Amino acid sequence: MTEEDINNGKTIAIISYLTIIGTLIAYFMNVEKKNTFAGFHLRQALGLWLTYAAIGLIVSQFDSWLASIGFYIFFAVLFIYGFGNAISGKAPVLIMLHGYGSDENDLFSFANELPKELFIISAKAPYSMMPFGNAWYAINFDAEKGKWNDNEQAIKSRDLVANFIDEVVEAYPVDKDNVTLLGFSQGTILSYAVALTYPEKVKNIIALSGYIHQDILPKNLNSKDFSNLDFYCSHGSVDQVIPVEWARKNAPFLKSLHIKHQYSEFPVGHGVAPQNFYEFKDWLVKRI
Repeated sequence: MTEEDINNGKTIAIISYLTIIGTLIAYFMNVEKKNTFAGFHLRQALGLWLTYAAIGLIVSQFDSWLASIGFYIFFAVLFIYGFGNAISGKAPVLIMLHGYGSDENDLFSFANELPKELFIISAKAPYSMMPFGNAWYAINFDAEKGKWNDNEQAIKSRDLVANFIDEVVEAYPVDKDNVTLLGFSQGTILSYAVALTYPEKVKNIIALSGYIHQDILPKNLNSKDFSNLDFYCSHGSVDQVIPVEWARKNAPFLKSLHIKHQYSEFPVGHGVAPQNFYEFKDWLVKRI
């Protein structure tokens, strides 16, 4: 999705929230245009009005003013959130973090296959490598596990990505409450660290072929509110770069913090299998 898509679809998006009749009118207005921003809010509005009808029918069976007030408050919150984003032109945003030795063009290559309603940005790691590529932090491949990462650089990159999220929200028409991080390998390690350190900045995390590096996490994890976070984690069962045993520790770690998550393995090496891609795409569609 582009800023042009948002500007061109804003009117239809707003109309879609003006009762179920407005949703129908907006649908026919968008039949030929097929604007992605309008289409996103059409689905949101349709779901909103169907929810209103279904729950309203149930609540009407109870002779309780408390139930009625609770229902209207619940509906009002959903309506204001959706209608407000339609007026302001805010779209869900996905930020990509590439792996070690790659660059921002790597993950962006499959951006066209992701949901069209997403505003997609691919970040470039800060440390240049020779003869090409970039890294989020240095790795010494000769050292033993636990000593091979430059944790100081990793923490700096963690905070850099957190600040970058703020800059994206400020500079582009995106929804600060609907931020998704998609990382691969070292980009996944950073995605875990950013989300667990700054949970208020992120909603969804797609963590591909990586692991939770606890040395770059804050010490006060148990005091943080992770209720808004949701992780999709996957790994290749024959990964020759990051052992699958490391990745299998991710789900128990997230569970210990009561964080929503899904973990999947695929019979591949250090990469993303087609079935892996379609699984996380389907996961993401249900959450944006």
